[in-house]
Amino acid sequence: MKTNAPFVFIVVFFLTLIGAFARTAVAQGITDVSPPSGSIGIPITITGTGFGATKGKVSFESATKKIAMTVKSWSDTEVDGILPSGKSDSYAVKLTTKTKTVFTAPSNYVINAPVITAIMTFTPGVAFTGEIATLVGADFGGKKGTVKFGTVAAKIIAWADEAVVITVPKVKDGTYNVLLTNTIGSWFVTQLVGTPNTGTISGTAAKGSAIANATISVVDKKGGSKTGAQTDANGAFTINVQGLVLPFLIKLDVPGGGALFSVAGQAGVVNIDGLTDHIIKIWYDSQGSTAAAAFSDILNNPLPSASQLETIKRFVEDNIQIWLTGAGLDPAVFDLITTPFAADGNGFDGVLNKLTVQDNGTSLTLQLQDTPQNPTLTESVNITFDVPNSTATSAATTTGPSGTSQSTSTINLSNGSGTISAIAGINASLAQFQSIINTKGLLLKNTDLTPLAAPGLMNEGMNASDTFAGFVTDIRGLTLQSVQVTKLISIDANGVADVEFQVVMSNGTQSELENVRFFFKKIGSAWKWLGDQKIAEVSATFEFNTDLPGFNPHFSTPYNRVNIDVRAPKGTISSVTVSGGNGLFNNTNAIKDPQTVILDFEPVPGTFTQFQQDAFFASGDPGQALPAGTPITVTITPVSGPQVSYTYYAKASTSEVTSLTAPTGHTMTDAKLGQTLHMTWTLPVTFPIYRIKASAHVLSQNFECEVDPINPIFTTSTTFADFNMPALCNGEAIISANLNLSFDGVNGERIQFLYNFQ
Repeated sequence: MKTNAPFVFIVVFFLTLIGAFARTAVAQGITDVSPPSGSIGIPITITGTGFGATKGKVSFESATKKIAMTVKSWSDTEVDGILPSGKSDSYAVKLTTKTKTVFTAPSNYVINAPVITAIMTFTPGVAFTGEIATLVGADFGGKKGTVKFGTVAAKIIAWADEAVVITVPKVKDGTYNVLLTNTIGSWFVTQLVGTPNTGTISGTAAKGSAIANATISVVDKKGGSKTGAQTDANGAFTINVQGLVLPFLIKLDVPGGGALFSVAGQAGVVNIDGLTDHIIKIWYDSQGSTAAAAFSDILNNPLPSASQLETIKRFVEDNIQIWLTGAGLDPAVFDLITTPFAADGNGFDGVLNKLTVQDNGTSLTLQLQDTPQNPTLTESVNITFDVPNSTATSAATTTGPSGTSQSTSTINLSNGSGTISAIAGINASLAQFQSIINTKGLLLKNTDLTPLAAPGLMNEGMNASDTFAGFVTDIRGLTLQSVQVTKLISIDANGVADVEFQVVMSNGTQSELENVRFFFKKIGSAWKWLGDQKIAEVSATFEFNTDLPGFNPHFSTPYNRVNIDVRAPKGTISSVTVSGGNGLFNNTNAIKDPQTVILDFEPVPGTFTQFQQDAFFASGDPGQALPAGTPITVTITPVSGPQVSYTYYAKASTSEVTSLTAPTGHTMTDAKLGQTLHMTWTLPVTFPIYRIKASAHVLSQNFECEVDPINPIFTTSTTFADFNMPALCNGEAIISANLNLSFDGVNGERIQFLYNFQ
């Protein structure tokens, strides 16, 4: 909800008086210890009043033991630190100020022994020797312990409080007690372990039709090989891989000449087709090699790790998603390598029938056409490589009957051990995040997530407490189906990684996908959340807008627009300027919104707080979409401290025209105030959608009230939203209303509708 400035001033003035009075009436002392329980080495925050500005001491005391807390920071209202040692017990928390005043927390802190709830492996239920696995649970602590399969120790890749990443040790096939031990105690679960060289590989070889009578060969990571399997008339094949060591590189010699490649991370289903070949070539081209060279000398041309392979598959899926969904396939479920399919010209084989791929040695070109003889929808993707930096960059153009979309995307495929370890460690932290959300459910609090934070976490100008308060407000009660790194953008010498990760969440039968960009910092053996490290929430969107009606000068004609939106904690920023965009902006002053933006947070179930922001806006209409790579720089002048600049690059655009098909009128009667308003639309076809957002806003003389849809989670095929439109806005008569609808593509494409009632 937004309020006008005079009203905010009056409210803040009286709240300040009330707050001042309250402070004189409230006794000093500890009000909270967060989290209320845990293990050794995890961050603990003690809040209250009267601690003083000078550091004192904090002790945790049981009937038999007294532990001095290692203090990391100290202020009059907050003390942060860790417990360096201890044993499982209940401890009174006592804070002694520099002036010798002693405060005792209202409840004890409990040190818990570790608990393993699951072992996550590539193949559910089986851990293969040599593969990376994740132990998920609670209270593993911030200090690295040990993990043993029977008596054999596993290599620790990353250690976090609720997730530990390991390499499964070389042991004989069988069931083992997997024992995790930290300084507090131990916990074990049983796990079936198998050597990954048993069984067979079966799959389909196809290119829009079956590839029959082709020879299949396999080479393993140590250079062992098998050959001689033949595809049948349906393109089906089976090859025995007994004695080989995963992962495998698989080659199909096409009758008449040429070869296609695929990769196997496990025995079972592995297909070979133009897209599996495309995936493998992206990997080896980024490393300055070829799949053919690797098949001849695998020891000097290693295969990608599981996380790197997943990154490439998502990279390819993002470029071809519209074709998968058009064939009735769900990209979140369908795997380009391991999902079975029939070579009958339908479904996935129908996608292959539309596909051509060319490799000229320095770049790859992929093209898809809906009807190759007379296409109405055509996509071309050119992939180039920066071998010294091990990156791959795609430039995609898709043209349909109602417009064209363009996008670029880059992935980092560094093969260094530090990169692989970083991805594994960050995925462990994300698994911990997922476990907390799903375990706590409707009881989720922001303090449940604060142990994930690195010191100095800042995200969109918010500290850790406010950042996680916003998180839990949005996702409390939802189920996180998966949370996984999709791109490692960079990693520096200080152990700070810039990553994109993907969250798939559900509410009942409805699922939604979100892409998030975040910094993580390695602290000890764990990767902690660092935020975006920006002093404000800054967005630069490159949109194709339609205004309906009355938004001069465009009215209902679609047009390109660049929107800059900066929102900072109230009173922290004095001005914002924008430059770039091929001359679209030239030190342009962003306009400050006279109204204060109010964010309503629910950090604890049933407890609500408000976070106030100042908002600054700038926009420009470039006529034509800005070319990919065009920079726009946003410079922020804070009230205190130096200026800060952030640069954004255009990476996607669209000229596709879609339709908002309902409602159809623009009077206040058509807004259905006090009733249900039904909104429908058509979907874009030239870019893959990752998110659809719809909202309604009603405005009175002094207020703006946002109305969320009744159906809060939209799939990428959703074509409607319903709103319970209010009769009043904060007790005042409504004088206008509007609807916002946006389609966001996986690579940054965006179509925006603004629909007005007057």
